[in-house]
Amino acid sequence: MTDTAMSGLGVDTKAADAGAGAKATGARKKAEKENKYPVLSIEKIAPPKGADGNWYQYIIGKGNSQITGSRRGTLRQVTTYANNYAKSLNERCGGKGGGYAWARSSKKKKSKAAG
Repeated sequence: MTDTAMSGLGVDTKAADAGAGAKATGARKKAEKENKYPVLSIEKIAPPKGADGNWYQYIIGKGNSQITGSRRGTLRQVTTYANNYAKSLNERCGGKGGGYAWARSSKKKKSKAAG
């Protein structure tokens, strides 16, 4: 609905836009925190040497942390794959900023004295 149509209904469009903007900003921040690895793009590419069919390149990530992959299929199939892949990465990350999975524990194990 246009602003003119909304104002004809007695809706203050500036106030509605301001309220929606605040909600959108909060929702966007939450989504960014939960979605550390979003699907950034999906583009059609030439098939790899010796392959045929439709191929697409997808990019998942943010900033310097990006994963680029290619997959054969329809745009819908590759989009579904990339979204599931990104969801899996985000679930593994846990929204806690990641961390090194193989970090050693700072706790020292107590050895039992032979007795």
